[in-house]
Amino acid sequence: MKLLILEEDSGIRLWLSSQAAQSGVELQFATDHSEALTLASQSLFDGAFFNISTCCPDPSSMGHQIRSVCQSGVLPLFFFSTSTAFTAIAKIAGDSVDGHIARPFNIDDLVQNTRVASA
Repeated sequence: MKLLILEEDSGIRLWLSSQAAQSGVELQFATDHSEALTLASQSLFDGAFFNISTCCPDPSSMGHQIRSVCQSGVLPLFFFSTSTAFTAIAKIAGDSVDGHIARPFNIDDLVQNTRVASA
């Protein structure tokens, strides 16, 4: 399984990479909105997970933009956050995403959410 992760924090990227290596999951990281759009347009992904505070000021727009450029056809897309404003931001994202995941989570959570959304 190959996942696109938008996360600017290098510590979180390292932590996720460590888990992915043990689980046989391939991760590609973007550190900003434009890099995520570029990666989504160039490669096939099984799912995408974006830190809602990293992605852009308008989460709904980001969801629609990623889906419009992705090479994977229908791309399961999720936002994640630890923010106390998570619920309000998630409502703004609306139907542009398949779900919202609260931290903490692990690679197995990402894989499971991707499989459910793809079914």
